[in-house]
Amino acid sequence: LGHFLVGTIASLWPLSQLAGEVDGILAFRIMARPRVVEDRDEAAVTTMLKALGVDLPIRTIREPTQVDRLILAEKGIGSYSLARGSSYYHRFMRERNALPTEDVGKSDRKKLYITRSKLKAIRRGIVGETAIERTFAEAGYEILSPETIPLSAQIAKYQTAAAIVGLDGTPFHLIPSVCATDAKIAIIGRRQKSGPSVDFLGQFEAATGSIPTEIDRMIGEWRPPESAKTKPKIAVLDLEKVYKDLVAAGFLDASAKFHFPDDEEIETLVSEASSHIGATYELVDLRFDDPL
Repeated sequence: LGHFLVGTIASLWPLSQLAGEVDGILAFRIMARPRVVEDRDEAAVTTMLKALGVDLPIRTIREPTQVDRLILAEKGIGSYSLARGSSYYHRFMRERNALPTEDVGKSDRKKLYITRSKLKAIRRGIVGETAIERTFAEAGYEILSPETIPLSAQIAKYQTAAAIVGLDGTPFHLIPSVCATDAKIAIIGRRQKSGPSVDFLGQFEAATGSIPTEIDRMIGEWRPPESAKTKPKIAVLDLEKVYKDLVAAGFLDASAKFHFPDDEEIETLVSEASSHIGATYELVDLRFDDPL
């Protein structure tokens, strides 16, 4: 979904000015795929476009093709440092997906915690997220695993949420296009700032006019050996400081019960990740950058 949001649809913003003038969307494959795969992907993309207010057929170019009129637009948004996006892109997305203020006020405005705990172990991003879930559930938040529900249902939840908290990731490319401008947003970092970073804050500011609360309390990292074929890393957060930051920003009450992962939970996650890549993870303390 993240690549779809900042790649596939990044050039569709001219549809805002061309209502009724476009017959369809043309797409190119970066690499060849069997026809059955292309047909499946076309259907999936069409469904996602409809959820985002674009009801046009999409066709994959498979051979030299001539069209009567072709419109090529520059990308309105991109990955990493390009995530801030253009005003054209944000206007295009929010006009289709953000509710008018009066409609937001008519709804039951819930607080959401977006979890990655239902993803495969190597994709979750941190250890101990089920403990964070318990903290937020007891604080009255709905725990949402977005990959388990249709895109249209995700959008519906984000549109009226009063507060949204989660680890940085794909959902925060979608939320700026659909959430209320007064929604409180907190993004908890799970990646080192020394590497390429996604400008989620810039995307929110450009789309909604407000900047989310950013929490960066990463203190360690489980790393696979250099010999591993894939090298997904798993972050270790200073949860005590994360909770304090959330209290200071108004997302949790000081009286809330804070939960922390136990050794068994951590060992289980790391073991699952190790089994998946066929190599043993090593814990590195980033405060000293030394293996533990």
